[in-house]
Amino acid sequence: MGKLPYSFDSCNQKITAPALKKYLLLKKIYLVSASNNLNTLKKSLSLFIASSILLLNSARAQEKFTLEQCVNYALEHNLTIKQAAFNMAITEEDLTESKYNLLPSINGQASQNFNKGRNINPQTNLYVDQSLNSTNLSLNAEVVLFSGLQKLNLIKQNKYSLMSQQSNVEKIKQDITLNVVSEFLTTLFNQELVRNYENQLTVSQGQVEVAKKKADVGSITEADFLQFKAQQSVDEFNLTTAQSQLTISLLNLRQLLSIDADKPFEIVRPSEVELMNIETKYNSMAVYSEALKINPEIKRLEYQRMASEKSLSVAKGGYLPTLSLGGYYSTNYSSLGQKTIRTPLPDAPTGLYIPGPGGNNVAVYGPDASVSFSDIGFSEQIKNNLGSGVGFTLRVPIFNGLQIRTGVRKSKINYENSVINEQFAKNTLNKTVTQAVVDLNAAEKKFASASTSFESLKKAYEYSQKRFDVGLINSLDLNIAKTNYSKAESEALQAKYDMIFKSKVIDYYLGKPLTL
Repeated sequence: MGKLPYSFDSCNQKITAPALKKYLLLKKIYLVSASNNLNTLKKSLSLFIASSILLLNSARAQEKFTLEQCVNYALEHNLTIKQAAFNMAITEEDLTESKYNLLPSINGQASQNFNKGRNINPQTNLYVDQSLNSTNLSLNAEVVLFSGLQKLNLIKQNKYSLMSQQSNVEKIKQDITLNVVSEFLTTLFNQELVRNYENQLTVSQGQVEVAKKKADVGSITEADFLQFKAQQSVDEFNLTTAQSQLTISLLNLRQLLSIDADKPFEIVRPSEVELMNIETKYNSMAVYSEALKINPEIKRLEYQRMASEKSLSVAKGGYLPTLSLGGYYSTNYSSLGQKTIRTPLPDAPTGLYIPGPGGNNVAVYGPDASVSFSDIGFSEQIKNNLGSGVGFTLRVPIFNGLQIRTGVRKSKINYENSVINEQFAKNTLNKTVTQAVVDLNAAEKKFASASTSFESLKKAYEYSQKRFDVGLINSLDLNIAKTNYSKAESEALQAKYDMIFKSKVIDYYLGKPLTL
């Protein structure tokens, strides 16, 4: 626990009452202090653990995004993709509906009628001057046997429309992926540009400090010192501009990913080897041939053209007759429904006579009965009045206001337009791919030239610095060399990222994963 301020271990020390009292008081203070220190240590340890947990959570909250994570996040949260997916789902329901349209239609019908005055008794089909209520129940079914193949062609049309929507979703995904790659590379470029300008500003600040000391002792003129101050201001301005561009590129990337502004967002910078792992040698015809097979926009328009062709077939089917088979099963009830009850009676004279024996007329007797009526119940009428039937219906279009002909002509125009759209897209793709290959070749040459220029101007600046140190050139010449070096460094950076992006554009047309 440490050494007490007073110790009585020495045999030579004389123990007095005041000294002993003072010793015990100090010992008590010391023990309390040690206990407080232990509590403080525990609190500090708890605070350290809590801080560590907070820092860990903060580190997790600020997890950096790789390019692949950015792409996946954008594809998952982008609203344009969700809208396209909804449109695709609607088209899928259209396809399902057209398939089920091949099945028979079955419908049940029930009606309850209340009539007053002169009406027809549904039981006798005779007019009666009585109020009645009646119930009619029926079940009807119909199936189209032939309708000019319209239903089958409609299924094919909706199938191609669905495939066109699927290709449209894929096209949107690829476009968003390419946009994310573009903004990601722009952000990497701006990060590197900021880092370079920070280094240049550090150099300028060091030069100003050295120049200040030299100016104070008269080694350089005041004008030389002001040249270094001016260069420092230029470097500060360049750094501020680069930082602003970096903020804007991060904001654009954040918006592409639909990440809220209040959420932390950083990106992972790939290694230089990963960044420069690109292909720069392509043949434009080979790229176009491959892109023609897999490009989602070409596929979308191809399926759209096929859907338009089937739509034309559906319209032409309207010229042909329609044959359908139908049937029904029905029954009814009437409040006037009655049945006759006959009760047999003894034979009664009929009023007729026939000659009898001895020339006397004999009366003729016949069977007799009493007649009464009783209402027929609902369930009995429903059971007794059941009926059914089956029949064919043939509908032949003769004249309908030229609707069919107009529909066919409009469908034909749409089909021809879809053919032109598909060919136009192919021509555009060929032109775009050819230009992309040319741009990549030019970007590669520009990067090589800019890199050579940068290395040369870097050495020139280093040589100028040495000459300035020995007084062979003034500060103006040194700053010119530094400006040329800084400009060449920025141009080399821009050329590098321009070449990388143009290589990714070719990968996009070839259907390769856009990764770094």
